[in-house]
Amino acid sequence: VLSERKLLGEQARLNRNAGYWQLATPAQPDFFFGNLLLPDQAPLQREAWEARFDAAFAGHPGVQHRTLLWAMEDEDCAARYQPWLDAGYQYMETVALLLTRDSLRPTRLPAGYTLRPLASDDDWQQWASLLAASRDPGHNEASYRRFLGGLKQRYQQLDHNGHGHIWGVFADTQLMACAGLFAWQSLGRFQMVATAPQARRLGLASGLVSALAEWGLARVPRLVIVADAHYHAIDLYRKLGFVHASREASLCWWPRPAETA
Repeated sequence: VLSERKLLGEQARLNRNAGYWQLATPAQPDFFFGNLLLPDQAPLQREAWEARFDAAFAGHPGVQHRTLLWAMEDEDCAARYQPWLDAGYQYMETVALLLTRDSLRPTRLPAGYTLRPLASDDDWQQWASLLAASRDPGHNEASYRRFLGGLKQRYQQLDHNGHGHIWGVFADTQLMACAGLFAWQSLGRFQMVATAPQARRLGLASGLVSALAEWGLARVPRLVIVADAHYHAIDLYRKLGFVHASREASLCWWPRPAETA
């Protein structure tokens, strides 16, 4: 989260309260993991934490979700948060993985593909469509595209300020895979790695992340990527040389389409 806050820059506000931190990104209220609470310990009492969240974000009318994120405890598992799940929350475990120059085991993109930063309006439209198609089915497409619009503005500002790029793997002019990498001071962070359904299992994601890693490690000594602890991409990252750094758990609730109708 602290590495993500660096990417949020001056947009983000980090405030300390009794028992938790609050991260707020007023410019992008629909960013679930840019507007959240970070409890010091696992949040076991749902109603008390909902009240804390609502009070903390009372001055942010655009925040319609609730997100809590904390350092994972040994006993954490989905069953521990059944009352939250019954109330419509999504429980997720994520792993932060680190990469250094010494640990990188590079691989190359398959022949016939071009790797370059996104530049044109068409590039960014394809990026939004690829990510929208890859979204969690619980997210309404229209609201998710609004979220992507805010991300695009933030990424383009980071690019303009010289921190990095969103890259695409193209077959001719067709975007097949994408990922971001932004670096500052001594750390770089990957963003939104995705591959088009028709291009999966071709080695595009491995080649893309590897190429970005070489770019990033020429500028900073360490890179971090955060991924779903139970997603198959974890194996891809480990084969490239990423090593375990930390583990976090989160609970997130957002209005589903039926609830906003």
